[in-house]
Amino acid sequence: MDPTATTGIPAPTFFTHVDRALASRRARSLARTLTDPTYTIDRDFASNDYLGLAHSPALASAIHAATVAASSADGTAPQPHGATGSRLLSGHTPRASALEARLARLHGAEAALLFNSGYAANLAVLATLPQPGDLIVLDEFVHASVWDGVRLGVGRKPNRAPRHITVPHADVSAVRDVIVAERERELADGVARPCSIFIAVEAVYSMDGTVAPLRELVGMIEELGDVNVHLIVDEAHSSGAMGLNGAGLVCELGLEEKIPFRLHTFGKGIGCHGAVFLCSAAVRDFLINYARPLVYSTMMPTSALIAIECAYTFLEEHADQLQRDLQLRIATFSSACSRYPSLDLVPSTTHIQGIRVAGGNAAVVRIARDLREQGWYTLPIRAPTVPRGAERIQAIMLYAQHPATKQHLFNDVLAEVMLKFVSIEKMTLTLLVATQSLLDVHEILGRDVLNGRSELKSTRLRLGLAAKNYCVNGDQKDVLVPMRSLIGMLKALDFMDPDENGNKSRDRWLASQFFDLHPWLCGQLYYMLLQLATDTIFSPESPHRLLM
Repeated sequence: MDPTATTGIPAPTFFTHVDRALASRRARSLARTLTDPTYTIDRDFASNDYLGLAHSPALASAIHAATVAASSADGTAPQPHGATGSRLLSGHTPRASALEARLARLHGAEAALLFNSGYAANLAVLATLPQPGDLIVLDEFVHASVWDGVRLGVGRKPNRAPRHITVPHADVSAVRDVIVAERERELADGVARPCSIFIAVEAVYSMDGTVAPLRELVGMIEELGDVNVHLIVDEAHSSGAMGLNGAGLVCELGLEEKIPFRLHTFGKGIGCHGAVFLCSAAVRDFLINYARPLVYSTMMPTSALIAIECAYTFLEEHADQLQRDLQLRIATFSSACSRYPSLDLVPSTTHIQGIRVAGGNAAVVRIARDLREQGWYTLPIRAPTVPRGAERIQAIMLYAQHPATKQHLFNDVLAEVMLKFVSIEKMTLTLLVATQSLLDVHEILGRDVLNGRSELKSTRLRLGLAAKNYCVNGDQKDVLVPMRSLIGMLKALDFMDPDENGNKSRDRWLASQFFDLHPWLCGQLYYMLLQLATDTIFSPESPHRLLM
């Protein structure tokens, strides 16, 4: 109820702020919404279920059997449905300790500590480990949870907060320069004890699919001989998908002893929920005492622990085959895309793939929506999540959800997605330029009938430049043709005369201009141009007809 209707008191400004903030996001094509799934799992190109474990009937059966077995011997005292409290209160169980010990062994770590999510783990680690005066070096593309962890640390002790600096993505030299500069500053200032420097990176980056140069980073740190530099690697997108038994990239590279701080999440390649931080026993105890997101959060229930146990047991037997299948799908995707040279692929060798889209947030949102309406689940990645101009449709390569699914069926599905995408993308590019150019023509003619010719020429030249910019290489000739046709239309306005009837000539002329258009684009552009031209330029009642 509007409070002003009964009390005369102005409405709360908070709700006005809410309305304006949401309207601003919608205007910039940045509004987030919750969408009920309308797709089948074999058309899922957006989820993080990289190995298909979240949909595995075999794993589901194993989890069910383990849950039943977790009851007492007579089956009358099942595990509680909830965790009942935080881990420091009533939420701790021997099962949690056993799972942590198992995960520490699997990943070659001294100790492990469970968290409710990867976000909570990053929040806890980055807000707790760096101390006043320490320095955090962040790759510019690290996850938002890392940034929020840094901010939480600053908020807790603003006058004595750790410092942080951002470096270009995957730039080992830039990281080295920061370390060297910090040590030189300390020497010049006569600092008695060097600060700790924490370098935060992701094993596989969630937007570009790039792999962190971990060997190079470790080598650089060893070359400097600086024991106070520590790598923190977020393995959210490599867990399950890489390494023996799904142990991740660090284990795959044999760097377990060189990188003691690692985060693995269970909600992606592992197909469950939660996360684990790998560290020393002392650091584990430190986090238990000081990490607020752990201390004040309810522990995950036993059912979640059982699911994680079963997932890793499943991976012990199947990880190698699942990873090979995943690599095969990555190769299939690259091969399918190579048939369409105009696609602007994000360079990636991992399961995180993307196709960049020109036209900004509005264009990429529209394409993703059109694909979803056709039954394909894809997501638009918009600025500022990625840099402006790098908006893309993300395509996650997933393990075939059903064991009986054949490779050729996956190829057919992928080819259909690509064909749809190519058509939509090229139409979007062309219509954006053509529509703006026609609006320019309309505005010029409506503003100045007698002196409009020179500005029409300027518009024509500008359109030619736009066509050149969009069609830099010969692979996009089918986009260049309709733009040249529009340029021809503008040239013809300088000397064309209408016939006596005023109708047939213009239709024949427009039809001839579009004779060479790509079949997919012909109907769309012809209708748009004919409609606007008929309404604003060729109408017998219009004074614009004098220009012809």
